[in-house]
Amino acid sequence: MFFPQQINELLEELIELRIYVEAAIDFVDEEIDFLTDGIVENRVVRLLQSIATILSTAQTRATNFEMA
Repeated sequence: MFFPQQINELLEELIELRIYVEAAIDFVDEEIDFLTDGIVENRVVRLLQSIATILSTAQTRATNFEMA
């Protein structure tokens, strides 16, 4: 996967999470508690993993570029 695509996918995931959290706040009167169902936590974990992967890729490419 190309680096810009990784960044775009991360951005999309982050936007989707923001929308989910905003909806949970907007519909706070609903019987379902959107923020305690584990979805937010799972998405944050996935986002952190994606960030770690992107950072590792960027560092590797920067090192390879410096060696060239």
